[in-house]
Amino acid sequence: MAAKMPVMTITSISSIRVKPEFILVLHMKLHKDTPSRHILGVYQVIIPGFSAEKAVTAFQKAGDYVSLADRNAPGFSLLELLLTLAIAGIVAALSVPSYQNLLERNHLKQAVESLKADMLLARTEAVKRSSNITLSRHAGDSGTWCYGLNQGGACDCRAETCSLKNISGADFSPRVNLKTAAASHNAIDFRRGTIAAGGVTFNTQRYEARVVFSDSGRTRICIPASASLSPGKTGLAGYPSC
Repeated sequence: MAAKMPVMTITSISSIRVKPEFILVLHMKLHKDTPSRHILGVYQVIIPGFSAEKAVTAFQKAGDYVSLADRNAPGFSLLELLLTLAIAGIVAALSVPSYQNLLERNHLKQAVESLKADMLLARTEAVKRSSNITLSRHAGDSGTWCYGLNQGGACDCRAETCSLKNISGADFSPRVNLKTAAASHNAIDFRRGTIAAGGVTFNTQRYEARVVFSDSGRTRICIPASASLSPGKTGLAGYPSC
């Protein structure tokens, strides 16, 4: 049974002098399951002068076009694949440093924001309990630092003896370091919400930020002045100057 074909469409195509082989290609693509003789029979009716000889030539050309279309089908050659992989490798190599910088900034930000929040917690607990709350800290590099909150006197955050909270540098990233100016600054006492003014400095391989507190207990994050930054460090963007 011959396949039904859009006669008006084919007639309009032939009226603008499209070569029969192009029409055949179209139907060979759209009607792959239709026998060629049925397609040929339809064309002999609807296209004037479409003889058997022309049909043979048209089918030969149509076969060439189909083969060419198959050769031009979407896909990648080996050369195209290698070029794509090479370009992807270059882009990845260029983006790795930027990604590492982003990780450093995020880890440092997490550390300073955590200490700021815990200092506010210590102040609140000191007022709530009408008691002394001590924030004890141990400076160190590569995740060896720690700090903790304890009701009463100082505690050893390394042994996790702080009664209210224990924080380890390993919870953040080995890239983040905690610096302390002197041993006397390792404990911060909150007596009913007031403390001695001071600050705590965190840094990574490239960046640095500081958590500072006033005698009223107000805590904020800031960037040390260029002269006060550790050698080779850049202030963490997004915070005001100290």
